[in-house]
Amino acid sequence: NGRGGAGLPSSVVTTTPSTALPGAPQRVQATAGDRMVTLQWEPVAGALTYRVSVSSTVGNQTLKDVALPKALHTSLLNRVTYRYTVRAINGVDRNGIERIGPPSDPVDATPIPTQPGIPVIIDVMVGLANSTDGLTSPFVDLSWTAADRASEYRVYARKGLTGTEESLTIPNVPLKATRYTHRGPDIGAMYFYSVEAVNDEVLGGRSEEVR
Repeated sequence: NGRGGAGLPSSVVTTTPSTALPGAPQRVQATAGDRMVTLQWEPVAGALTYRVSVSSTVGNQTLKDVALPKALHTSLLNRVTYRYTVRAINGVDRNGIERIGPPSDPVDATPIPTQPGIPVIIDVMVGLANSTDGLTSPFVDLSWTAADRASEYRVYARKGLTGTEESLTIPNVPLKATRYTHRGPDIGAMYFYSVEAVNDEVLGGRSEEVR
C-alpha cells in the first residue's frame, strides 16, 4: 500500500515456457447464409488468436484475426464457393516472429440467397400528366411496403378481368425503389396490379392485387 506495507501473497500458478507451435484447428465447420458464411471450430490449446484465410474465384484474402474459435464472413457473393482454412497463433518468439501453427483441413461454403418477403401495395393514385407537346397522358402511380431481404421489385399489370398479365418493369434494369409509375394506360380501362419482391433472382410471393 502507500505506506510500504505488503499484503498476503496470491495463490501459486505454474507455467512452462515453450517455443512449440500450436496444433491445427480441428472440426472446422462453415455454414452458408445469404451473402455470408459462419465459421466455427474446436479451441486449440494455448492459442491466443486464430487466423482465417479464404480463397475463391473472386480472389484470396485473410480475415481479421479473432480471439474466439469462430468467425463471421459477410458481404459475399451468392452462388460463389469460398474455401476456408484456419491457423492458431500462440504468441511471438524472441525475434518477434509469430508462432503460427499449421492450417486446418479446408472447408467449402457457398452462400445462397433466401426468399424475400411479400410487399403490400399501400397506395394507388390515378392521374393525368402534361407532356412537353402540350398533350396529357394518363398514369397510375403505385407504392408498396419494403419486403424483407428484397434486392429489387417487379410490377405486373393485367388489363380487364380476362386480360393477359404483363411485366411493367424492364428486364435487366432492377427496380430498387418501392414506387412505380405506369405511364400510358388506356383511359376507361380497369387494370389489376401486383408487386413481387426479388432477392438475387430468387422470387418472393406476390402481393395481393389492387385495381
